[in-house]
Amino acid sequence: MNKISSIYSIGKSYIKNLFYSSAKKVEPVAAETVEQAIETPAKVTSKQIEAYYKRYERHLKTPIQKEKPKVYKQKKESAIDKIVQKECDAYNRIRYIDVSKEALAGLQHNFEQKKEKVTELILANSKDLPKEFIRKVKTIKTPEDLSLIIRSYTTIANTTLDFKYRDVIIDMIKKQKISLEAQQKIFQEEVNVCNTYVELVKAVTEPSKDSRVIKIEDYIKRTYNMDFVHLESLEEAKRVLKTIDIAVKNNIPLPRQIIISPFTMLQANGANVAHNFSERTIILQPQKDIAEAKKKAYQAFSFLPQSRVIKQYTKEQDARWSSTDDELQCYLHEFCHNKYFMDLLLPMKVKPIPAKYSNTAQKVGIYASSARGELDVELKTKSILRSLNKEEQELLNYFE
Repeated sequence: MNKISSIYSIGKSYIKNLFYSSAKKVEPVAAETVEQAIETPAKVTSKQIEAYYKRYERHLKTPIQKEKPKVYKQKKESAIDKIVQKECDAYNRIRYIDVSKEALAGLQHNFEQKKEKVTELILANSKDLPKEFIRKVKTIKTPEDLSLIIRSYTTIANTTLDFKYRDVIIDMIKKQKISLEAQQKIFQEEVNVCNTYVELVKAVTEPSKDSRVIKIEDYIKRTYNMDFVHLESLEEAKRVLKTIDIAVKNNIPLPRQIIISPFTMLQANGANVAHNFSERTIILQPQKDIAEAKKKAYQAFSFLPQSRVIKQYTKEQDARWSSTDDELQCYLHEFCHNKYFMDLLLPMKVKPIPAKYSNTAQKVGIYASSARGELDVELKTKSILRSLNKEEQELLNYFE
């Protein structure tokens, strides 16, 4: 999704607390940023914990006399609560922050060289970044450290932009207007973050070794005039080829670069990264890594009744997250972002959807309802991979 990164979710809150010395320095803003068309899966959040309290009648209200103002007190956390919270933390870490052992082994190869390049890139673009994050960059010691720095870079950089342009964005939301100069400044800073992030990923991406994959990469670059293509494995190469074929047949603009990498932005399965209105880089996490992380993350939950409730809830979220269950859903979704280049502009990002389309928008999928810039893309993706009902087609027509 094209968004100025929200820090409401657990994974991003973790990063915020890790790299910001004071949580008061940065506040989330309800808008989207140019650089991230992110395919983010369902997250375990505090809402599930709240639902657990309601389900098991652990009310947070303290009875008081009627004539006095109501006072709310949170009950002391029980041993069971602590276990459940620990399981949720493990789930989020495994699924949205950690990378596979195979990915870490890849970072270990030529580790010093990769570390030096990543450090150099971030320090060269470190203006306004928090001192704690810079300190972490300068003290990278392990592949795990390096992975976290790469994946969290855009979260940190865009949270900084949230704060820097907070007044402009809030004014835009309230008055639906912004000066050309302010729009240009925000756009350019977001683009700078995009460019740096892509270079970070490329800095730790080693050439493919499978000759079949190399041939497909060369074919795509040559045939579709792309600057850089890395497809990681034969399975991923086949999916990308299918997606390109579908995109071409449906007049979906192609990106300038395609990278299959485990080092997607934090909590993201994929991203459409804008360098300008027409040139994009698509970065996708290997499906194998996603499947393994999901399986391992669910194993973090025990057989406690409370844990089973949360596990079931997250599975239901996964099932309703996207507009289709097609294996190319994430791939084509990111390609479709290329079509809706106006979504990159701040006025368009915060423009409300007409009320008459509200019910239809909510039914497309959880992810589609997260932002205007995801709804149009999800509808387009669904129209290609499946079909739209009358109301959905009317809504897509509104966007187009």
